[in-house]
Amino acid sequence: GRSTETGVAASVLLSPAGPAKDAVGCLEQALARIRRAVEGIEARQRADGAGTAAATYAIPSGAAGIPEWHAHAFVWREGVCASLHASKAGPGAEDAALLDGILSSFRIAEDL
Repeated sequence: GRSTETGVAASVLLSPAGPAKDAVGCLEQALARIRRAVEGIEARQRADGAGTAAATYAIPSGAAGIPEWHAHAFVWREGVCASLHASKAGPGAEDAALLDGILSSFRIAEDL
């Protein structure tokens, strides 16, 4: 989905974890795929020790020819990688906090 108010696009993807055994493994697999598709990105990674991992990176000239910021959060559960991706084209200084807020809100309920 995309917010008409903020311009932030967000999606959630569930995929088989393959060799990943935790959220950091999910993150590393995703970043390897992203780096193959987009040259020269430098991702800032973090893991919170509570079973989640996250990364943020910028693309100087995205699909529309303007800068993009991307943020990913990962949770691993029973062989599945759950990934939240949020992005913003033409970001402003306040958008870093907005994307961080979206990442920090990502949860997988144990009881659906």
